This record gives sequence, C-alpha cells and structure tokens, in this order.
Amino acid sequence: MILGHRTGAENRQFIDVDAIRLRNYLNEEIDFLKIDIEGAETDIIMDCADRLTNVSNIFVEYHSHIAEKQSLDRILNILTTVGFRYQIKDSFASKHPFMNFSTMERMDFQADIFAVKH
Repeated sequence: MILGHRTGAENRQFIDVDAIRLRNYLNEEIDFLKIDIEGAETDIIMDCADRLTNVSNIFVEYHSHIAEKQSLDRILNILTTVGFRYQIKDSFASKHPFMNFSTMERMDFQADIFAVKH
C-alpha cells in the first residue's frame, strides 16, 4: 500500500507501508480501540462490525471528504447494533452551514465519536 505524507503545501513524499487487517486482532477482549485513519474509518468499522462485540470502549475520528458520499450514519448504526452508546463532538464544521459551507483539506465535516458499552 502506498500512502502520501504531506510535508508542505505542494511538496509530497510517498513511502511504502505494510498494512494489516484490524479484524484479525479483535478476537479477544479489548478495553479501548482508537480508529483515526483519515477517511478509511467507515470501511474498517464495516469490516470489523461482528468483532466489535469484543470492544468495551471505542474512539472513532470520522472524516467527511467532499468527493465521497457521507457515511457517518453507517458507523453509528453499527455501533448501536453492537451495543454501544455514543457521544459526538465536531472537530470541524461550518459555523453557519446555510450561509457559508466551509471546507478544510478537502473535508466538509470531521467529528470525534466516543462510544462506551454498558
């Protein structure tokens, strides 16, 4: 897998990074899982949905990229189905979305999801 790393406004360096499948590590009890993977969180949560029963607490940083369909609803549905209660705090959102729909680094929304199983 090739990942880009921004080192400046116009300068990018690329490095090869070996990727592993998270679901392979969710076969036992996990106290806390943090997912902050710059836009791939929905795919990962969907792939791990049946194994999230082993997780007690989860933090997900959700990224809404302008060029892609929003998927926050899918993440929240999976978390609810597995038995989590969640709270959401926006990290980036337009202050006046009906008047000025602002963006940041090709995103129109970013949120932190804190979820706990009871």
